[in-house]
Amino acid sequence: MSNNKRKTILPLHIDTTSFTSQTQNNGYIWRRLNKRQVPIFILLTILFSSLLLNVIQHSYKSSVPIFNSYDSLPPLPLIEKYHAIIVAGHAIYTGPDNLQETKLDSNWILEPFQQGGQIHVFIEHIQKSIDLLKQDDNAVLIFSGGETRPKAGPRSEAFSYWQIAQLLLENDDTISSELKETISSRMVTEEFAKDSHENLLFSICRFSEMTGNYPKKITIVGFEFKRKRFQDIHRYSIGYPLEQ
Repeated sequence: MSNNKRKTILPLHIDTTSFTSQTQNNGYIWRRLNKRQVPIFILLTILFSSLLLNVIQHSYKSSVPIFNSYDSLPPLPLIEKYHAIIVAGHAIYTGPDNLQETKLDSNWILEPFQQGGQIHVFIEHIQKSIDLLKQDDNAVLIFSGGETRPKAGPRSEAFSYWQIAQLLLENDDTISSELKETISSRMVTEEFAKDSHENLLFSICRFSEMTGNYPKKITIVGFEFKRKRFQDIHRYSIGYPLEQ
C-alpha cells in the first residue's frame, strides 16, 4: 500500500545568476588587468633587451683592444733638428735602381727643354744636398715635388729624387754603413708641391711634422736663376726672416 503512494517531488530551484555574474565579473577584471599590464610588460621587455645587449656589448669590447684617445702618440723621428735642406724637384725618374741608369734621358719623364743634359744637373743637386747633410748633424734633407707628370703615374718628383739619393749614398765608399743609415734616416719627402712657392711652404710644414719645430735655418739647393725668386718673393710671402 505504501509503495503505491505517490512521492512528493519538491521543486529544485538553482540560482544560476550568481554563477553567471561571477564569471562575467572575473572576465571583466581579467580584461582590465591585462590592459593595465600591457605597458608594464612592454617596459619590462625593453629593459630586459637593453640589459642583454649591454652584456653582449661588454663581452665583445673586453675581447677587442680599445683605442684610447688619450694614449700618447709615437715620438717624433727627428726631434731637435733645426736646419732644413730643401731640394725642389724638376722631373721624375722612372728607371730601375741602378745608378748608371739614372743618367739616361729615356728613364726620365722630361719636358722637351730638359732633354739632352739637364738630368746631370738634377743629380748634381741631389749629391750637393747629401754633402750638406753630411756636414750638419742637425739638418734634415727634404726632397720636394708632387705627382706632376701624368705619364709617370702615381710617382712624385720627391720620391724619384729620394730614390736616386739612396743610390748615391749606397755607392759612397767614403763613409761607413752605420753612417749611411744615419744619413738616410734624415732624408724625407714632401710629395704635394706643384711649384717653387709650394716647394718652400710645404717643405717647412713637412719639417715641422717630422721634428715638432719650424726650421731656424733653411738651405735651398737648386738653380742659381731661381735664387731671387726664393729669397725675395717666396720667402717674403710666408714671412720667413731673411737672415735665417
